Amino acid sequence: MKIKITIFFCLLTTLIYAQGSDNKSNTESLRKNAVYGTVGFFPIYFFGGGSIEHLFTRPPGKVLTAFGVRVGAGPFALWEDTGMDYYLNFNALVGRNKHHFEIGAGPMLMHMEYDNENSIWPSGNIGYRFQKPGKNFIFRAGGGWPEAAYLSVGIAF
Repeated sequence: MKIKITIFFCLLTTLIYAQGSDNKSNTESLRKNAVYGTVGFFPIYFFGGGSIEHLFTRPPGKVLTAFGVRVGAGPFALWEDTGMDYYLNFNALVGRNKHHFEIGAGPMLMHMEYDNENSIWPSGNIGYRFQKPGKNFIFRAGGGWPEAAYLSVGIAF
């Protein structure tokens, strides 16, 4: 009888601890602001830039983690021409815990140095984002325009 009571209390303690652990992880959310640097490349194209991001909503424990806006700029080199890209993207993060699917789209102003011309293009990205809820480190990898095939590292605050 003593063995059954001991096993019962061990199982009860384990279940209570497990419930407390799950509730804590579900209440943490991503930090609202982020700054990161990006390096992108394609066979005849190179991009290097920086972005500032603000997340509008962050419902904890949901599959749709956040909506946000990202503003960025950076120089590019395309074959024999260079220039600057300025972009504004509206993005969404999907995923739980630290692994997220990221998608974004918006307008971009492209300034070409060679002929001193400005043009407006669409911009966007689709990729993977590693960011633990409540933590600072961000890693991004994916593809898009103007970033091409990109890697990003940054901090959230």
